[in-house]
Amino acid sequence: MVFPTNCVMCMWPMRYPCVTLCLCLWVFVTSLDSEGRCPHPCRCEGTLRYCDKAGLITVPQDLIGSSGLSLRDNRLLCLPQGALSRFNTLQWLFLGHNQIQRLDERAFLGLRRLKELELSANQLWLLPNRTFWPLPNLRLLDLSTNQVSALSSSQFRGLRKLMVLRLRRNLLVSVPVRVFQDLRKLRVLDLGENQLQTLARNAFVGLLSLTELRLDQNRLNRVNLGLFARLTSLRSLDLSQNKAAWLGRTLHWNWPTLEHLDLSRNRLEWVEPTAFYGVPRLKSLLLNSNRLQVLERNILQNWVSLENLTLSGNPWDCGRNICALATWLGRYRGRRDNALCSLPEEAEGENILDAVYAFQTCQSHVFGFNTETNITVEINTNTETDNTVGTDTDTVVIATVTEWYIVTETMEHVLKEENKEEEEEEEQYSAAEPFTLSLF
Repeated sequence: MVFPTNCVMCMWPMRYPCVTLCLCLWVFVTSLDSEGRCPHPCRCEGTLRYCDKAGLITVPQDLIGSSGLSLRDNRLLCLPQGALSRFNTLQWLFLGHNQIQRLDERAFLGLRRLKELELSANQLWLLPNRTFWPLPNLRLLDLSTNQVSALSSSQFRGLRKLMVLRLRRNLLVSVPVRVFQDLRKLRVLDLGENQLQTLARNAFVGLLSLTELRLDQNRLNRVNLGLFARLTSLRSLDLSQNKAAWLGRTLHWNWPTLEHLDLSRNRLEWVEPTAFYGVPRLKSLLLNSNRLQVLERNILQNWVSLENLTLSGNPWDCGRNICALATWLGRYRGRRDNALCSLPEEAEGENILDAVYAFQTCQSHVFGFNTETNITVEINTNTETDNTVGTDTDTVVIATVTEWYIVTETMEHVLKEENKEEEEEEEQYSAAEPFTLSLF
């Protein structure tokens, strides 16, 4: 018989052999079933039972007293009523990677102590309305990688302690109104890799503690930030890999908690000028791999807290309307990727700042004006309201000639700094010891 290696009593001096042996046997026996053995083919650690990859087609009934039970990678087809009724001491239950197609509405009756339930990678297509009602102490519920196509409006009623809900990689086409209203403590909600096309205005009612929401890899064709106004604790919103061509907001409210917004790999062509008015503390914004050509001045002046920005993979038009973005990039000191021009043809493949400087794209607009004349070529990153004049152009970008030369100097300074760094690298290389090849 092999005794547990973590038995502290077994470290006693050998002068107490009888007492030591009895105590160690007691610790070992508590990890066994009522007959003094660990049921085959499970592995036991105290009151935890691991019966993974055992070829089981039903839930074993000789595991009474377990606080944790793992039945992963078996061949379970269903959970009928009473299948788990004897496991009233369970705190976590892992049923992932089976072939479960249906759950009886009373399958989890009696498991009031359960805190974690994993049902991922099964074949579930329908969840009875009251399936999870007997689990008031649940903290984590994982239903990812199944075939669930619909949720009932009271699907998660009573789960007031739930903190993590994963519904990723299912077949959901909609989110019922107020389906999450009882989940007041939910922190993470993952609805990624479904087939959502639209979202109801009241879909996220009740999620007062939510900090992370994932809606990536769905089919959303518009992104209305007004739909998330009730998520007053949200910090991260992932909307990447959808089909959204438009970004805006229909409600005017302040959303100071949002710090990370991922809109990459969509089809964005248009961003409303007021889209970012309500997110003053946004630190990370991913806009790469969209269809953006220009960004208006009003958008840029709200990016006052950004520390990370991605703009690559967009067909930027480096003509006269790029001046606002170029000026902002010239002053930005956070992390960013390399945004390249697609238009005009002579600037294709060039970095935006390099193209604007090389072709003097923006400078040409100031000729013929005096220093007091307002023109549409420049912005500043101040959030204060500027005095503007009427203009026929789409980009309302106001500056004076004097301000333009300040901008030009800023861009020249950036390029000089880059050249200086390259020269220093060359000097360091030339000063290094010569490379020699030893033949012996």
